[in-house]
Amino acid sequence: MTNNEYDLCIVGGGPAGLSAAVNASSEGLSTVLIDAQTQFGGQAGTSTLIENFLGFPDGLTGQDLVRRAVAQAAKFNTNFLAPFRANRLVCDGDRKTIISDEGDVIVSRAVILALGVQYQTLTVSGLARFLGNGISYGSPSLSSVYNDKKLYVVGGANSAGQAVVHLARCTGCEIHLLVRGDSIKDKMSEYLIKRIVDYGNVHVHENTSLVECRGVEHLEEIRLKTNNDESIVPADRLFILIGARPKTLWLDGCVEKDKNGYILTGQFVNNRLDGSVPVHMETSQAGVFAAGDARFSSVKRVASSVGEGAMAVQSTHSYLA
Repeated sequence: MTNNEYDLCIVGGGPAGLSAAVNASSEGLSTVLIDAQTQFGGQAGTSTLIENFLGFPDGLTGQDLVRRAVAQAAKFNTNFLAPFRANRLVCDGDRKTIISDEGDVIVSRAVILALGVQYQTLTVSGLARFLGNGISYGSPSLSSVYNDKKLYVVGGANSAGQAVVHLARCTGCEIHLLVRGDSIKDKMSEYLIKRIVDYGNVHVHENTSLVECRGVEHLEEIRLKTNNDESIVPADRLFILIGARPKTLWLDGCVEKDKNGYILTGQFVNNRLDGSVPVHMETSQAGVFAAGDARFSSVKRVASSVGEGAMAVQSTHSYLA
C-alpha cells in the first residue's frame, strides 16, 4: 500500500462494489476498493451462468463478469487492495478511517459499503466439490438452462419458497423442495405455500435431509434421508437457501442496522446523529453509503447490485460537493 488517502473507499469486491469502482474512478474520484478475499466477485463470482444480464444474450459466467469488471475499473485507475479485512470504521467529520485486522489504515472522504451476505452453509459429503458445478447458495435467476431439468431446493423458509416459485416457471422442469422440519408451514408464509401447491411440477419433501452429493465433474445425483429411509435420486441442480447474514458485524455501533444486520439507508434511517436527512443510499453516518445485498430492502440480484453501485456513487458526488 503506497497511498492511504482517497476520495472514496469501497468495501467489498462483488458486483455492487465493482460497479461503484468503475463509476467513481471514471468520473475522477481517487478510489480504492478493498476486500477480505483475494478473489473478487462475492457470491456472484461463483455462478456458472448468468443469463439475464443486459447485453449478454448467451449469458456469461460469474468469473467472466468479474474479470471484465476488474479490468474496466483498473483501466480508470481504481486502486485494489486485497486481502484487507476491515475491522473498524471511524467517522470523524470529513474523514472516514477504515482499520484492518492487522492495523493497516485507509482514510477517505467517503465510503461505500458493498459488503454482500454470507450464506449459512451445509456440511454434506461431496457438496463442496460441486459448488459452482451444479450446486449454489442463494436464489437462482430464471434461466432456460433449467428447462427439462431436475431441480432441488434445500430450505424451509420464505427465501426457499420464493426460489421454488421462481423456478416453477421453467419449461418442463421438475422441482423438489427439501424441508428438514415436520411441516412447510413452520417457517414459510401462507401465500408462498398456496402458490407452491398450485404448481403441478413442484414436489415438497418434509422431514428430509440432504446426505450426500455425487457426480463426476458436475452434480449428477444426491442421497436423501427421510426418517429411517435413504434414497439416491438424479439431480441436475441444487440450490441451498437455509439463511444468510450480511457481513456487517464489524459495523456495530457505527451505522444503523435492522435486527438482522442489514444496513439502513435513506428513508429507512431512524437515528441520524447530526440531525440531517440522509440522501438515497446514505447510512446514518454522513458520507457513508451502502449498496448491494447487505443494504436493507435491496433486491438480491446481480443487475440490481450493479445499479446500486452506480447510484451510490452519484450520492457520493452530492455529498462531496
